[in-house]
Amino acid sequence: MRIFSFFISSIILLIFSYFVFVPTMGFYKNDIKPLMNGYKKIDKSNLKHNHENINEDIFMYIHYLVTFDEEARQFYSIEEANLNEAYLSCVEDNKIFNISCMKTLQNKGQKFLIDDKCAWTFFGHSSVARDKDYYLVSMEEKMCGTFLARFNTYYVFEYKDDYLRVTNAFLTGKDIFNPIKYYKINDDSFSFVTEACAHGADTCWGSKADWLELKFEYNLKQNHVLQKL
Repeated sequence: MRIFSFFISSIILLIFSYFVFVPTMGFYKNDIKPLMNGYKKIDKSNLKHNHENINEDIFMYIHYLVTFDEEARQFYSIEEANLNEAYLSCVEDNKIFNISCMKTLQNKGQKFLIDDKCAWTFFGHSSVARDKDYYLVSMEEKMCGTFLARFNTYYVFEYKDDYLRVTNAFLTGKDIFNPIKYYKINDDSFSFVTEACAHGADTCWGSKADWLELKFEYNLKQNHVLQKL
């Protein structure tokens, strides 16, 4: 009887330890470890033009144009033909955007999308880190429909005066990412750690954050490799 009681107690203790150990280790790896390695918690902000927040529809157009150019979109809330070609006069090589030019067209009543029934699926941008004229920016979207999950695309922009240039990115469609939680600025790159849990997930048990890096300058035509730091 004592042996049986000891066996049952041991099983209960192992189960209890498991349910304590996994969340504790997850919290260490996802939250404590970044801070111990010099990362800072993000402070979200918006990019501004002439001291005003840049309209999110401008970022929506930038995001769609870049991702269509890279053939990275594997879900189709927006079709490429739905982009208003009038704004292409403000864009050079699909990578350099004249914000002042885009604002002028917007003020003249030019729509960014020919059919905007799914424009609500774009949830905007968050600037999370800056080094000189380089900005680490995350954009969030979802599919048009009832699917709950949201997808985050990470960009490095060089932004000065009227011109915003896309210099590097991890694009949604090739990979699905969670929001950025911590960041660190290096000599030529941003390192960052994401949230462990995806939006709309049924459970976050045992989920791990992604540790990634984006160089300030990179050729978007090359394949991107996730860098586990």
